[in-house]
Amino acid sequence: QRRGIVARTVSLGEIVKLGNRVIDVTAIDPADDIRMKRVIALPVIGIGRYSEDQSGPDVVEPPARSSYDVICLDNVAAGEAAADCLFESGAHEVFFVRGLKLLSNVQERIRGVAYSSVRHGRGWSEDRILSLDFQSPKSIVRELRAHAKADAFVCCSDTVAAKLLDGLHRLKRRVPEDVHIVGFDDVGLARLLSPSLTTVRQPCEALARAAVDRLFARLERPDLPPMTLRLPAELVVRESTRTSKVFPAFGKRGKKDNAAGKSRGE
Repeated sequence: QRRGIVARTVSLGEIVKLGNRVIDVTAIDPADDIRMKRVIALPVIGIGRYSEDQSGPDVVEPPARSSYDVICLDNVAAGEAAADCLFESGAHEVFFVRGLKLLSNVQERIRGVAYSSVRHGRGWSEDRILSLDFQSPKSIVRELRAHAKADAFVCCSDTVAAKLLDGLHRLKRRVPEDVHIVGFDDVGLARLLSPSLTTVRQPCEALARAAVDRLFARLERPDLPPMTLRLPAELVVRESTRTSKVFPAFGKRGKKDNAAGKSRGE
């Protein structure tokens, strides 16, 4: 709450009460700009929204553009820096590990890993993307056996990295002596794993501040063109990699896309 204005975070599928108004978000298609504005009648800022249906953080497929502002992590730069860290640790080939669902933010992270791999002269192919069923430890071990020469993995989340670590331990493969791993998110689990996990830290506070700042800017100037703001993240180096290099916040700070511009790879 600031200047007498209340901002609420809501999720699709939520019923929200604002004052005397009840808004059933379950009944609204977020891609329907007109209906969203008519039903909610308030500025809408998207924060890190990703889905299986879209190839970016907006609610519509590029090159189309919704009228909403979007604040998100620069996932491409984050994936690139994660892979750079692994090559710095002495990796020969970097694989990307994801679950069975492919969200658009994961697609962006894969692009970043591919950019790094090509830049380091290792090339890139879809064969280096592993789609694992993390409800089945046996299938994880089976996939790791099938890729016995793989020596580095970027995982789509810290939870996935923990599952991968368990599979590697079952195969007696040592981290980081034999295999290097980088996760994503820097949840509390990352520090508790053995070895502790090198991971990409989400800039949660910066995302929230940027969203609130944009909300007030839109309240003051409703005619502003829609903007996508991609924020940098930080690579937290721990025991699952062997690099001694310090990685500062990466990604272009305040990198913006608008209705007329696109970021790299889009």
